[in-house]
Amino acid sequence: MRVYQQFFRSSLRLFFILFTGWTNAISTNAQPTEKATSKSSPLLEIIRKTDQRDALALQKLLGKNAELDEAIFLGLGSIQADTAYAAIMKGLQHSAKKVRLAAAFALGQSLSDNSYTDGRMKEIIAKFQAERDEDVKSSILIALGKVGREKELEWLSQLRFSKSQIKLVRAQAESFARFAIRGVSSEVAVRVIGGILAAAPVTDTTKLDFAAYALARTPDPLIAPAESLLFVASRFRNPNTRMYAVNALSKIQTQLSLIAIFERTADSDWRVQVNAFRALVPFIKRIDSVGLSTLSNRYSSILKTANYHVKKSILESFQTAKIQSPEIYDAVALLLSDPSVDIQRTTLQTLASLDRDRAISLLKDLMEQKKPSVGAFQGIDVLIKTPQGVPTELVVWAQRNVTHPQKDIGVAALRAFGSAWISNAKTSRYAPLTNDVFQTNMLAWLSEFSNANPQNAGAVQEILSVLSIPEMKNVKYAAPVAKAMTLFKSNDNSETLIEFFKTLELIGGQDEIPKLAQYLNDENPQVRRKAGEAYQKITGALAEIQLKPYPEPSIKLSEVFLKSKPVIVLKTTRGEIEAELFPKVAPYTVASILNLVEERFFDGLLFHRVVSNFVVQGGDPKGDGTGGPPYTIRSEFSPLSYERGTLGMASAGKDTEGSQFFFMHSPQPHLDGRYSIFGKIVKGLPVLDLIEQGDRIVSIRVKKNK
Repeated sequence: MRVYQQFFRSSLRLFFILFTGWTNAISTNAQPTEKATSKSSPLLEIIRKTDQRDALALQKLLGKNAELDEAIFLGLGSIQADTAYAAIMKGLQHSAKKVRLAAAFALGQSLSDNSYTDGRMKEIIAKFQAERDEDVKSSILIALGKVGREKELEWLSQLRFSKSQIKLVRAQAESFARFAIRGVSSEVAVRVIGGILAAAPVTDTTKLDFAAYALARTPDPLIAPAESLLFVASRFRNPNTRMYAVNALSKIQTQLSLIAIFERTADSDWRVQVNAFRALVPFIKRIDSVGLSTLSNRYSSILKTANYHVKKSILESFQTAKIQSPEIYDAVALLLSDPSVDIQRTTLQTLASLDRDRAISLLKDLMEQKKPSVGAFQGIDVLIKTPQGVPTELVVWAQRNVTHPQKDIGVAALRAFGSAWISNAKTSRYAPLTNDVFQTNMLAWLSEFSNANPQNAGAVQEILSVLSIPEMKNVKYAAPVAKAMTLFKSNDNSETLIEFFKTLELIGGQDEIPKLAQYLNDENPQVRRKAGEAYQKITGALAEIQLKPYPEPSIKLSEVFLKSKPVIVLKTTRGEIEAELFPKVAPYTVASILNLVEERFFDGLLFHRVVSNFVVQGGDPKGDGTGGPPYTIRSEFSPLSYERGTLGMASAGKDTEGSQFFFMHSPQPHLDGRYSIFGKIVKGLPVLDLIEQGDRIVSIRVKKNK
């Protein structure tokens, strides 16, 4: 892994100085493999050892004082060190509450399926029973939900708490949710969760929403007995509870569930509306013509006043339902003139799934008018995958636009052309475009996009996805794939390299093993590991991967920096957002972000990914989700939860973070402890809700103290 090397060497200033004490907070002189010349404090040493993934060294530092022990257990939790079980269990006996809380976090992060034993689970339960503090007991229950199996779920289901023990009731609900996230559930658990919901008042705004969330993650038919409770929960004051209740009701699919979900399509909170329209998909698939007509009228009314997210969720729900409906086509077609470019794109794609003949006519008009767009080619892609396919002229139009100067249009055209090749391999319907023509084009584009400056990683990954389909498997593709692979470097293209490895793994090619083997000693640990997996799959032999020590980051932190509370101001095309950063929670992440801010790295970049009621993601210089700075940083997991407005780091897996970040529209418990949290919105939440895919970051600056 290359950490902070190339980028920081050329940095004029690591980041804007808010306070005088920040001058020595970070040094740009230290190299990744150099040790700091000045003696660091014990706390900074713990942070450094955590970043180096040195769990053994961290355990040796235990026992000095409560503050340091807390930091050590938080570090072990971030590392996810399953070898530290004994130390963590000892930490649960510490006299300081904050240390026991940190140890409980480390416990939930560190135990895996490989380290699970009945004996360990009994120990954890014994720690819960011996603990007297409700906060710590709650944390142990939540940790158990992350690591336990059916036996532990049965034990959890037997617990009963009084109304005065609201903290433990909330923790029990969250523990059930953590079990459910991992697919562990039972009828008894559903009854207990239902009891928690039944006891909660409709006005509840507490964390009891985890009870509804647990049911939303539980498979049908287990949750069917809780239908009436979920119906009531869909009207709770807490919008999170309403969202989760709607998700759960979509699995039951009865008349009562439909009434509740349909009611929520007019909810006062757009996030609940989004979930409601998605939840209608199973019902739409089974609806008759009369029902479709009624639904069309309802949607036509809502689409006139709905915000971006609701419109997009309605369109996507029609695509998922895969129904043919002229009535709904008419309602949706009105959105072709929507002021949002992304809605126009999604509308074209949706129309293709609603009425094939009219959509083809529309696409031909766009072709004749020479108006290529992402939506047009996505619509063609949808139609190619239908039994009837599309006229060959539309495939040729896609072929001609693969090298379009606007990258996203080119990638959409490439995806459609790739789908046509897959279809043609089975049906030969796109004559005179033979399979040889498709193959020649795809391999030529693979070379062209790999050799381009800058490389078009999004297009390359699209080509690899086609070559990786089992029915397209051909060993003769191994040589051009391996040749293109060697043109990519791991410092800013690790995701693309991993796609190359997966492709070679599928198609084989013993002759290309030397090219693959050169990545077995790559600086990026994930690249080494994935290359090793492909090597073993192709050769049948274990790869000799050089285990390199984690390099020290070139950032030298100070305790002044850790105690600071920097605020960044994101000026977007929709307005301004202010976010407070958390140096103490994610020091290296925050330091990296501040450096990129000072270098104006983010200015002008797209919000390339917006998933309604989930995330708003940006920070990719390539604009397609494959880019980042010329280095990666390591994950910094913490006990913080992903709530509305939380700021987290995107990654392609543990320890692969770069510059891509995301904001949350709503709580997402399944992300907790898996993605680095490094800040939260303190001003401008309404602006976050306005951001659409394709909007831009005008600038990001550090807010000066007045």
